[in-house]
Amino acid sequence: MKLKAYLLSGFFAKVGFTLTLFLVNMLIARVMGAAGSGSFFFTINNLSVVVLLASLSLESGLSYHLSKKNITEEGAANLSVAWSFGFSLLTAVAILFIPGILSWESENNFWFAFMFIAGNLLIGFYSGLFYAKKEFVLPLLIPAITNLPVIFYLTWLLFNPSVDDGSTGLWIYFGSYLLGGIVMMGKFNSKYQVGFISQISLRKVLKAIIKYSFTAFAANLIAFLVFRVDYWILEYYTRDSSFLLPQTITGNALGNYIQVAKLVQLFLFAPAVIATVIFPLTASGDEASTPADIRKILLRLTGINLLLILVAACAGYWLFPFFYGEGFNLMYLCFLYLIPGVLAITCVRVLASYFAGLNKVSYNIIGGILALSLIIALNFLLIPRMGINGAAIADSAGYAAYFFFLYHQFKKKNKA
Repeated sequence: MKLKAYLLSGFFAKVGFTLTLFLVNMLIARVMGAAGSGSFFFTINNLSVVVLLASLSLESGLSYHLSKKNITEEGAANLSVAWSFGFSLLTAVAILFIPGILSWESENNFWFAFMFIAGNLLIGFYSGLFYAKKEFVLPLLIPAITNLPVIFYLTWLLFNPSVDDGSTGLWIYFGSYLLGGIVMMGKFNSKYQVGFISQISLRKVLKAIIKYSFTAFAANLIAFLVFRVDYWILEYYTRDSSFLLPQTITGNALGNYIQVAKLVQLFLFAPAVIATVIFPLTASGDEASTPADIRKILLRLTGINLLLILVAACAGYWLFPFFYGEGFNLMYLCFLYLIPGVLAITCVRVLASYFAGLNKVSYNIIGGILALSLIIALNFLLIPRMGINGAAIADSAGYAAYFFFLYHQFKKKNKA
């Protein structure tokens, strides 16, 4: 009963967050077109790598050790704030000297980078702290609310395309991340009466979490590459198509592929909710997350997602261009090739969270390396022949390998 209560509490908040995120992505696609939105989201992908590197996955260590009560709320919160603002300033300055990170020239690039990095670090760190306290609504509800100004502005811009000077929309978009992080920080700090602590105490907290965080960082970095490496490979082919036969990768095709990848996230919102619940329960030794529960969850999630995917497969040919625009006519077939991968990742999300809670992150690392190697090899083999559909097939194969490895370890550990 406890597991069901936690899942229900996070489910509706995840629905709201996923809906607002879908609207943001769809409106950006409508406003900017396939090629423009592809370039924009490619930049966001680059910045997301920076966030991952800057975080060193400390949020995983903070959440794990706060769940086990090895550190205090005060120490975890203070380290989160100091790390978020300190490293966002350093990395935002560094980005100004690294060509190719941002796809536009603006005198405000420092502030755009700072808001995105600081906001995402705060959201990531404080989400982990809330999850450790078994609070699963606020980490999703707050970002959903801060997405609303972006949705309102993009909707207005859709009907008034000539009024944006190219800067206002960026301020609103990137500012929404920083706003969400600050609101989440304020809510947690006030609820748990967080005050300032000394640098010595901060170092003690960092020392306590660093080993787990570094292991989680390796797993998260590999997982990020598993899900995003094809962006860079496809973007490479848009710049050098001299040996591509018969497929040529255009900016339009890249935009279509990125939107398919984002569409897949809609099918993963239930696994994501469950994963955020499973991790702290498993870490704290709560009996609500037994192997039997995990098996039931995997079966039910797979069945639900299979039904949803069949609906999308039947209607997507007409719906995708209707929602995103005429330039997104390549999405449908690419989505069909990704269906096996969606079903595999549905289960990977849950199993990876389960193993992370057991401090068996090494399983996630090995599975991720296996998947990443397969995806990279198949991308270079299939993209020249099949374009973005080849990338989708490569992803499906890699995700399936990831799932089979983790499930084999799950069965072996639980003698199933």
